[in-house]
Amino acid sequence: MVPFIVDSKRTVHFITSCTQSKAVKYGNALPLSECSEHPEFSPAKWLSALSQRAEKGPALEVYTGDHWSVSKDILENYAAELWVLSAGYGLINARNEIASYDATFSTGNRNSVCNNLGLDSLPQEQNRIWWNGLTELNDNSLSLTELFRRFQNDIFIIAAAPTYINVVKQDIKKSISSRLLSKDNLLMITSLIDKDLQDFSVVTREKVRTHKAIGGSMVSLHTRVARHLLKSGKKSNYSIANMKEEYQALEKQSSDIEKKPIKKLSDDEVLKIIEDLLVELPDVKLAASVVLRRFREKGYSCEQKRFSRLFKTAIRFVVE
Repeated sequence: MVPFIVDSKRTVHFITSCTQSKAVKYGNALPLSECSEHPEFSPAKWLSALSQRAEKGPALEVYTGDHWSVSKDILENYAAELWVLSAGYGLINARNEIASYDATFSTGNRNSVCNNLGLDSLPQEQNRIWWNGLTELNDNSLSLTELFRRFQNDIFIIAAAPTYINVVKQDIKKSISSRLLSKDNLLMITSLIDKDLQDFSVVTREKVRTHKAIGGSMVSLHTRVARHLLKSGKKSNYSIANMKEEYQALEKQSSDIEKKPIKKLSDDEVLKIIEDLLVELPDVKLAASVVLRRFREKGYSCEQKRFSRLFKTAIRFVVE
């Protein structure tokens, strides 16, 4: 386990979500859906399966992609520590060794926690149950509350999608109530937040991607905004109030994004696009969620259940 060094200086801890993409050199990712097929599936069984993987490396190297590249830049230039909200391990330090895995708190994926835990409850509640299990059982993980307690003189910047914020928001609210956190040492950067957490957040809008200081894709929007705010905040010893003002200025300087009207596609048109994508992605497992993601990346729109039905039809044609 990475040792925790308490520093008397007020420093920045950057907390963000894990990534779906992993470095190839650490082997094939272990899918959550594969483990959930076994009887008595639980966080303990999952962690045991991960521990048996041969290839492991620092999370800093295992995670890849644009979002992670920006996170590493933040660690190098602004933050003393980088922490990861991991659907596979719980809250971990980026220096912890991990195996490659495929698990997510987002819905609509074959490796979504809520699709594999099998509980009769809402996805949000299943995610929290899974998270609490990982936190309790993983020796290299700790709760957010414990992190805030150990470094209560420091600053915490959390940049993540609402799905991941929802998993840990109870810890955050408890830490605010117990005065471990305040408006002076916590800033959350996300696109949707509970009303009672708005004073501790900046709610990002897609339009800020048009600003030359941000750019990038939606996947890395929160981390890119975080990097910009930390860069500007460095001059004021990372004043949270100043960083919030900087975001408001950033949003005002950003142009609205003109969205082209989406053409409604017929079943035949969707089938043709799916068939083209199956040719384009020959080395990818034929999973509807993977193809739907690429389908949407290309600017098309289709309701998930309808897409799954048409995907099964397209697969039959390909197999035959």
